[in-house]
Amino acid sequence: MLIPIERQLLQQQDYDSALRSAADRLSASGVRNHVHYSPARLLELTDEKRWFRPVVDHVAGGIWVEPIGTEAECGASRRLSSGDRLG
Repeated sequence: MLIPIERQLLQQQDYDSALRSAADRLSASGVRNHVHYSPARLLELTDEKRWFRPVVDHVAGGIWVEPIGTEAECGASRRLSSGDRLG
């Protein structure tokens, strides 16, 4: 799923603000979510207990969210590899 982001945030490479903007867009459409910042940037859809890895796409002008599993599969204290980073 691609979540459109303001071009200014992408041009400034302000990825934390871009991720917050994506989460705000989801919230505005009624999707409950939570952004996890440590140890890597992840987006959790709280009603579904699903976790997603955000991937910035400058060409498409947004953030793709790639599913990485459910809460049971990932666990609240899931340790992430260095490849699980925003951007």
